[in-house]
Parts: sequence; C-alpha cells; structure tokens
Amino acid sequence: MIQFTDLITHPQMPFEQYMEMPYKSHSWLKYNINGVMPFKDLTNKMALGKCVDAFRTGESNIYDFDSETITIARPISAFLMDKFGVILDKSIKQAVCTGTATYKGIKMRIKTRIDFLIPKVCTIDLKVSGCTNFEENIQHMGYGNQVFIQTSLADVPRGWLLIYSTKTKGIYFRPRPKEDAHNWLINKILEHGE
Repeated sequence: MIQFTDLITHPQMPFEQYMEMPYKSHSWLKYNINGVMPFKDLTNKMALGKCVDAFRTGESNIYDFDSETITIARPISAFLMDKFGVILDKSIKQAVCTGTATYKGIKMRIKTRIDFLIPKVCTIDLKVSGCTNFEENIQHMGYGNQVFIQTSLADVPRGWLLIYSTKTKGIYFRPRPKEDAHNWLINKILEHGE
C-alpha cells in the first residue's frame, strides 16, 4: 500500500513556479526517458485543450492562442459552463498539490496541478478530445493514473474526468476509482524513488 504524507495544497501558485518545483509530475513519470523529459511540441489538439482551460480557469491569457483556436474553444467553454458552471465556480482552479509517496520505505516527491478542486470532495480534470471511445482514450493516455495522483495528493475520495468530444459535441463526465492506478504508481516509485 502506498502511503501519502507531507500533503500541501497551494491554491494560487503560478504555472512557472509549479514547473520549477523539484517534484515528479504525472507527465514526467509518463514521458521521461532515462530520467530526462523529452521536448514535446504543442499540437493543435493540445492548444485547443489549453485554450478551453484558459477560458474556464483564467490561468492563461486566451490571446496567447491563435484566432482559430479561440473561435473553436469559446463555444466549448460556454457549453461546459452551461452544464457544469455551478460546480466549477465553487472549486479552486488550478490548485497545485504536493506530497511524498512511499512504498516499502522508498520515497518519491510528487506534484500535480488540478484543473478544479473541491476540497474534501473531489478533483475534476478537464480534457478536450477528438475521440469517441472515451474509455479507450482514458486507458491510452493514462488519465486514470493522473487522477489517482490528483486525488491522493488532494486527499479527496473521488476524482472525475470531464471530457468534451469535439466530434460528437458531447460530454463524458465519469468518476475514476482511486485504486485504478495503484500498481502503476508503485512501479514508478520503485523506478524513480529514493
């Protein structure tokens, strides 16, 4: 069983400061090659997701994106607000949570940045996707692993994925069981912990 200690929530931490923290993130654990994070180009899909995030969380300046991306992101953001605005407005947006994950005496400091955190209740992670098979996409992208880290560091019982499909114009809003990624994180602690 993984033990999570030293849990801290930083509600207003700028992204740049988060990136400088000497903790391992889900992205780092997922993509690193021999302990080095490879450079990743920002794809159009990633830019669209970041732009919708900017509309919903207020974290980034939407005008950092090109006009076509803004034009697509604005109605998606309005749709999400219409359906989930009451919940999202009551959350802490872009909360940073840190802590130490320990398994059999091996420790690893980890961090996460949560789109929407309702303390003591849940995390909500926003995704924008061109897929129609959400469960397959969740498995492929490792979103269950990300939600496991988020819920564990935020010390909440449940994490939700809020996925908007650009193909169907529909929403997938489902909880992810906390236990989904327990073995995945154990392997990461054994590989990268101290």
